[in-house]
Amino acid sequence: MLNLKATPNSIIFFAIIISVLITPWMNGDAMIIPKMMILFCFAFYLMPQLLIKKVDNNRFSQFKIRILIFVAVLIILQMLLVLFVTDSPIEQQVYGRSGRGLGFITYSSLIILLLVSCKFFVFENIKIINFGLMIACTISSTYAILQKFGIDLFEWKSRTNGIIGTIGNPNFQSSFAAMALASGFVFFYRRNNYSKFISLVIGGLFAYTIYICQSTQGYISVAVVASIFSLLFFWYWNRMAFLINFVIVLSSGLFALIGMINIGPLAPILYKYSIESRGEMWRSATAAIKDNPFFGIGLDSFGDYSQMYKNVKDAKGVNEWADNAHNHFLEYAVTGGLILTFLHILILIITFYSFIQIQKKLAKFDAELTAIFAAWAVFQAQSFISPATIPLLTWNFIISGAVIGISIDSIKSDQQSKSLKIDLKNPEGNRTGFSSALIAGIIIFPLFNNDRILENSLKTGNVTAAVKAVESFPQSTMNYRLLGTELIRLGYQNEALVVARAAVKFNPNSFTSWALLFSCENSTEAEKRNAILQLTRIDPTNATVKQISAELKITDS
Repeated sequence: MLNLKATPNSIIFFAIIISVLITPWMNGDAMIIPKMMILFCFAFYLMPQLLIKKVDNNRFSQFKIRILIFVAVLIILQMLLVLFVTDSPIEQQVYGRSGRGLGFITYSSLIILLLVSCKFFVFENIKIINFGLMIACTISSTYAILQKFGIDLFEWKSRTNGIIGTIGNPNFQSSFAAMALASGFVFFYRRNNYSKFISLVIGGLFAYTIYICQSTQGYISVAVVASIFSLLFFWYWNRMAFLINFVIVLSSGLFALIGMINIGPLAPILYKYSIESRGEMWRSATAAIKDNPFFGIGLDSFGDYSQMYKNVKDAKGVNEWADNAHNHFLEYAVTGGLILTFLHILILIITFYSFIQIQKKLAKFDAELTAIFAAWAVFQAQSFISPATIPLLTWNFIISGAVIGISIDSIKSDQQSKSLKIDLKNPEGNRTGFSSALIAGIIIFPLFNNDRILENSLKTGNVTAAVKAVESFPQSTMNYRLLGTELIRLGYQNEALVVARAAVKFNPNSFTSWALLFSCENSTEAEKRNAILQLTRIDPTNATVKQISAELKITDS
């Protein structure tokens, strides 16, 4: 049973909740909002623990940890600057885009988790991380498999194959299963045969989940896990075997990379149309970064600018609209500036260096440590071709913080270092944590409540309540589009026009909002002409918009 008095245990417990919690019976954005709420409130509950000077160690006086703290503070400051310097709606930047939730609230919470994990995790807690990752993925994968066989209590609106688990889409679910694959195999490492059998069953469950998700990045992630395990194992077992394995891994990796761009023998297996689409997204993001190198275009706001920065050649290709750069570091740069990317790369470097430090101290192959290193590496690998999502980000920041903190300690040969404790007997400290969590709850509740009201109003047909919900704080571009489109479909033209006008006022850089205004039957001629001008500005290569503009003889002048 998890001991919630121990900070590592409580962090892992809530990481499990964040990974599996969904609320489709009350929310439209049921995969994101509940996870955000738990993450934000729990992070704020833990925040006062960062101010405790000493528990059983004094890690925060160490030079490397001071660098980490400095980087974390700079990340928060950079994001705050981005909020006020860029033109994207502040509400969108703070709460994040619907369906993503990658705004200031999420990333500030993750930074807190990083620092708290760094302060409180010790070497023996590596097993807790593996256990938590295994439990979270077992629940999520079981749900994904039920979806595969059509067993689901909820009707999800998905453009994928429907296997979304509790993570959100097949790509995310397969990556999560790969992250937990090693944890599932090693948790019962070297124990009785019954435990080994259970471990194999869980590993098989994750492997089957990856298979049914039909996601290339899931298979690539499995290859990352296998490569890390084999390289570390052979390094300590036989150096010649290591060299042979290293050559195999390196050559396989190169063939995989060129295969993903439709070159070489692996191209028929690894190349997908989505890879070409990602190339277009990366080029659009790079073009946006060139124009906005210091502060980007606004947190979680790439969707408002992705078409604006698409070149003519790409517009004739896949031309897929994107609300994310589909590369973790490009996303940081395009939405928060190159400084934000640089700071996050520093965290990655510090984490990798800390893994090496721990491994040198151990001087032997350790399956538990290798498993969390593999999970961390899988996240980094999938981040190059996929958007981030809250559950995977949560595990990444916990592992990073834990490893950095553990690397400061001397690793005991018997691995019996004790967990660090939060002093829950201190009434003042306890009240501070609950007060911080309450403040976080007050901040994020309007997001939850508006989404809940909108979802219920759409189900019951209460148009007045739905319009009031989308116009209430915090407003959302995606919710405006959802409601406006539905109102037009149902014939509520006057209400649709009210929504469309509010949408373009809230976010003048939203293509969907101006398209909604143009689509309203009772919008004025001036509004329609202005909408076409704005659509041309936001998506200058859009052939349909150009055609309409030519038919209406609309020019910039």
